[in-house]
Amino acid sequence: MNAIKATTDAIRANLAIIQRDDTLLGNNTVHPDAFTVASQAPIAGSAGWQPRGAWITGTAYAVKDFISQGGSNYVAVTAHTSGTFATDLAAGKWMFTLNLNAAAAILRDGSTSPTANIPFATFRITGLGDGLAAQDAATIKQVQANTLKWGGLSTGAAGVFAVTLTPAPSAYVTGMVVRFMTHQAGSGGDVINVNTLGNKTFKKNGSVALVANDMPNGAIIEAEYDGTNFQILSVLGNGAVLGRCSETSSVPTVICSAT
Repeated sequence: MNAIKATTDAIRANLAIIQRDDTLLGNNTVHPDAFTVASQAPIAGSAGWQPRGAWITGTAYAVKDFISQGGSNYVAVTAHTSGTFATDLAAGKWMFTLNLNAAAAILRDGSTSPTANIPFATFRITGLGDGLAAQDAATIKQVQANTLKWGGLSTGAAGVFAVTLTPAPSAYVTGMVVRFMTHQAGSGGDVINVNTLGNKTFKKNGSVALVANDMPNGAIIEAEYDGTNFQILSVLGNGAVLGRCSETSSVPTVICSAT
């Protein structure tokens, strides 16, 4: 029984190598060496190509001759006698048709990565998972829900508003916007600490210090980092961000002063 089990396990292991979960052949299972010249004929013949097998130097090739070289397939676009393949390719004598080399393909298991930008024309990337790291792509859902700048309910001692963004920023960057709900009322001179990057002072109207209750308990606060402080963008508990406004009687002019 042990021998039978060992044989069965070996068969299953080999099947896992050559067959994917979706029942198709495994990546890199089929390669140029797996095809004989005769078996390449149905593939190349549909385009009028003539299978010639592996490329050989010093060989006369005609237009539409189909060869394999370095894990890739090419078709001759000019009649020539081969010299050095790289030189012939650079001279436009061969046209690349198919790459069966795993090292030059993007594989579904993530074992290889792109080496240049990939244009998608007008097509979409669908079924994308939510981004979890700074270099991940964000989904439309994350953008619409503002989850990338949402810090949740703050925590901290009096005057401190600690928040956590996901994914975590590596540093404060000018223009960074944070939104959160306060867990306490502000006491004046309040600070924010994003993902333990350190305390940064809140300001209003540019450089004006906060006073007590500018940030009420349970309020939604939005603030933007200016390189030194976080300027509050949202309406404050003691009035609008722009401060108190008054209208002159003689000329219809509104004058606002920071408070």
